[in-house]
Amino acid sequence: MAGGPGRDADYLETLADLHRHRELVIPDQRGTGGSPPPDTNDGYTFDHLAQDLEPVRLHLGLERLPLLAHSAGCTTALYYAALHPHRIQTLLLVAPGRRLYPEISDDSEQIIRSRQHETPIPAALTALEGLNAAPAPEEIPRLLEALTPAFYGQWTSRQHHHAATETLQVNATARQEFNRATINEPALRTRLQQVEAPVLVITGSKDGATGISPGQAWADCFPHGQHLTIPGTGHYPWVDEPQQLRHTVLEFLATI
Repeated sequence: MAGGPGRDADYLETLADLHRHRELVIPDQRGTGGSPPPDTNDGYTFDHLAQDLEPVRLHLGLERLPLLAHSAGCTTALYYAALHPHRIQTLLLVAPGRRLYPEISDDSEQIIRSRQHETPIPAALTALEGLNAAPAPEEIPRLLEALTPAFYGQWTSRQHHHAATETLQVNATARQEFNRATINEPALRTRLQQVEAPVLVITGSKDGATGISPGQAWADCFPHGQHLTIPGTGHYPWVDEPQQLRHTVLEFLATI
């Protein structure tokens, strides 16, 4: 499940060449990539997007779904898991956020500040402070661009190229509408206790977007949840440390 929100699944690439070891089915969500938009903007909210996963499961002929999600896609995956706890075979959450668990402390700014010795980070931190100061709307795109290096574990041509694709891959309406769903978050988290499948939550030690703190908090919501932080990675571990991500995922799947 791609995140973004509202971003084409192309940004996931091959997830560190996982396709060489496992068959990957990576759908574009409504209104992104090759998928048509919903009839109304309400169809872009994560609770509606989660409803699309059941037809996917049935189309694939699976009794239970092995599901991997990234960032905002984790919100959609968590909602689906709460609706259909017995339809989950395995669940991997990569860099999940706090949307369904606002009580989690946000450590992303602390992570960025701890990296001030890295060349592009002081400028990113200045941009973050600018965003926190309620800037004029026309200033926001420039500040977000300056903040982007803090979302990666390092800032080489590889990361720069990956980041540069975002503006071409995002459906602005889908992004704006994604979080407008109104749900009972505590009740949803309680339902996750019914997921008997193994769950792995992966975070990056340098993730200045969603941070590390959601990792253990989400893992604790499941009877068989575990959390692992990959050193040196940011919000996109398949870009920063592809071998580590691939090894982590395949090692987890091998135990099932």
